[in-house]
Amino acid sequence: MKSNSIYQVFIWALAALAIVISGCGETGGTSLTSSKPAGGGSSCSQEHSITYDANGATGGTAPTDANTYASGSAVTMPTVGSLAKTYHSFLGWNTAADGTGTNYAASASLTMPCANVTLFANWDINSFYVATTGNDTTGDGSAANPYQTVAKGLASAAASATKRAVRVAAGTYSQTAQLSLGNNNIQLLGGYDSNWNRDIAANETILTYSSASCVSGAIRVSGLTGTQLIEGITLTTPSSSGCIGIYLSASPNTSIRRNKIIIDANNGTSKGIRVVREFTGTISGNFINLAINTGRYVDGITFEEITSTSEGKIENNVINVAVNPYNDNPSAIKIADPSASPGKLLIRNNTFILGTYQSSAAVRGSGGSSGAVDLSFDNNIAFLGKSASNMVYGIYSDANVTLTLQSFKNNNLFLLSKVFNDLSTSESYTTVADLETAHPTEASGNISVEMKAAGYFTDPANGDWRLSGTAPTSISEGGLDGSALSWGFSTNLLGITRTGNGITGWSMGAY
Repeated sequence: MKSNSIYQVFIWALAALAIVISGCGETGGTSLTSSKPAGGGSSCSQEHSITYDANGATGGTAPTDANTYASGSAVTMPTVGSLAKTYHSFLGWNTAADGTGTNYAASASLTMPCANVTLFANWDINSFYVATTGNDTTGDGSAANPYQTVAKGLASAAASATKRAVRVAAGTYSQTAQLSLGNNNIQLLGGYDSNWNRDIAANETILTYSSASCVSGAIRVSGLTGTQLIEGITLTTPSSSGCIGIYLSASPNTSIRRNKIIIDANNGTSKGIRVVREFTGTISGNFINLAINTGRYVDGITFEEITSTSEGKIENNVINVAVNPYNDNPSAIKIADPSASPGKLLIRNNTFILGTYQSSAAVRGSGGSSGAVDLSFDNNIAFLGKSASNMVYGIYSDANVTLTLQSFKNNNLFLLSKVFNDLSTSESYTTVADLETAHPTEASGNISVEMKAAGYFTDPANGDWRLSGTAPTSISEGGLDGSALSWGFSTNLLGITRTGNGITGWSMGAY
C-alpha cells in the first residue's frame, strides 16, 4: 500500500509539472496573449525571442534581436532601418503577414507574451486617389485632392516612379473607353468611403460601360510581367453586341479579387473574364453574372492558349450564366486551345449556376488544336439543370483538349446528365460512382443531387446562392479541409472563416 501511495504521488507530481510546462509553450505564433495563473503572477519562467520578417521587401535587411525577454517585459519596436519595398511605405510591425493583426509603429512598445514572436514589416502601397467629387484638372491625385476619373488615376500610376495603386471611392463612374493597367505592379482598388476607409461591401465602386467600350475588355491588362491586382470593383454593361468584363493577355501574375462583373448583352461572345496564355494568379471572391439573349458558347471565365508554366487558382467565385433557353454550350469555365504540355488549374470552393441549357458544363475543354490541362476540381457546387431534352455535364471536353483529373473531390452536382465526358480520351462516366470507381485516387466524396437547387439555397431568384438551413449537412459542410491541405485561403466569399461540422472540414461552394 505504501508503494502504491508513493506511485500515486509521483503521478500527481508529473501531472503538475506537465501543467506548468504547457503554460509556457513555444508557440512562436502571432498571438501576444500571456498565460498567467488566477492569482496574477506569471507562470512563464522561460524567456522568449522576437524575429522580424522583411515581408516582401525589395531592399535592405530586417532587424535582428539576439536578446530574449521575460513575459510581461516591454520591448521597443525598431525602425524600418535599411528595409524598403518599391512603391510602398512602411507602417510598422504587424503580427500578421497580411497586415490584419496587431500593428506596432516604430518605437512603440510591445508587451512580451509567454511565447516567441514573429513580427512582419507592414507595407502600404503608395497610391493615387479617385472620387466622384474630385477633379482631373485641379486635382493632384492625393487623398485630400483626388482625381475624378479612373482613367486619370490609372494613367498617373502607369507614369509614376513611386506610386502604383489607384484607390477609388464609392460612387458611379461612366466609362466611354476601355480602361488599361498600363504598367507593371498596378493595383486598381475600389470600396473606399469619403475618408478613405475601406469596406468593399458597404462602399460600392461602380464602373458603367457603353457597348463600344467593353467589346475587347472593360478593363484590360496586357503584356505585363509584374504583380497586378484588380479588387473591389463592380463592372456593369448595358445591352450590347458583346462584352468582356476583364481581359488578361500575357500578364500571368495578375489577380482578380472580390469584384462584381455584370454583363447584359445580345451576343454569345461575352465573357466575364478572359485570360490568354500563361496564368499564375488568382481569381477569387468574384460574382460574375451573364445575362445573354443570343449566341452560343457563353462563358463565365475563359482560359485560352494556357501554357505549361501556368498554375492558376479559381476560388470562392459565384458564376451565374443565364442565356436564352434556345442557346447551347454555356459553361462556367472554358479552357480553349491549351498548349500540348499541360498547365494547371485549381478550381475550388466555387458556386456555378447554368440553368437548363443544352450541353452546358461546369468546365468545358474546347480547341482547334491538340492540348491538355491538369485539372483539380474540389469543394464546388454546380447547379447544371438537366431536363428531358438537355444533356448537361460536370466536366466536358471535345476531341482536341484533354482535361486530366488531378483531383475531383467533395463536389455537389445538381441535376447532372454526365459527370465526366472527355472525347479526346473516350472517357465517359454518367454517375459520380462510375467516376470514383474508375479513378479511386483522384475522385471521392462527390454528391449528385437529383433535385432543383432552389430547395437548398437561400434566395436564388434574387441571386442569393448561399446554402440554406434546409440543406443536408453533407451538402453544406462536406468539403475537404483546405487549411489542412495548404490551399492558401481559409475564408469564404463573405470573408468568413471556413469551419466544418466534423464530417470532413469546410463548407461547400463559395460561401
